[in-house]
Amino acid sequence: MEKKETLIERAIRTVAGFSELNRKLERKVKLNSLSRSTYYNYARSIAKISLHFKRTPLQLSLEAIEDYLLLQKQSWQPSESYFKHMVYGLRFLFRLYDRPAEALKLPVIQRSKKLPVILSEKECKILFHAPKCKRPSKSILHNRPKYLTFVLKSTRYETKMEFAKG
Repeated sequence: MEKKETLIERAIRTVAGFSELNRKLERKVKLNSLSRSTYYNYARSIAKISLHFKRTPLQLSLEAIEDYLLLQKQSWQPSESYFKHMVYGLRFLFRLYDRPAEALKLPVIQRSKKLPVILSEKECKILFHAPKCKRPSKSILHNRPKYLTFVLKSTRYETKMEFAKG
């Protein structure tokens, strides 16, 4: 079975200058002690825009990049994480090539305004005293002691509430 060519490999093969850009990107990600997945996410995003325009983002105007980002958002509504990798990857690339002005002009990523779920004292007591289920597939409380120990400790220190250990 033949291995399918990745976006990064295709960009290296077809886009002039992408190979050197990718090598420099990978080197800088390693020097900054960023994860391997960060490199792949940034490189894939940069490869995708490079393949779309048949040239690297460094050869594009900011307006062309913004048009591409808008097209991505409107055409298939990418996930928030995909869009973040695209924008953060481009920012990283521009800074890498000493072009901070372009990096700062990229769109701001809106932070989620979703509030965390906070249980009431009554809900916590119900959860802490819930019986264990013998069949794990029937209840998420099967692993209750490990989970509740963490919740119990954080709850005790933050609100000074005492619960029976179970």
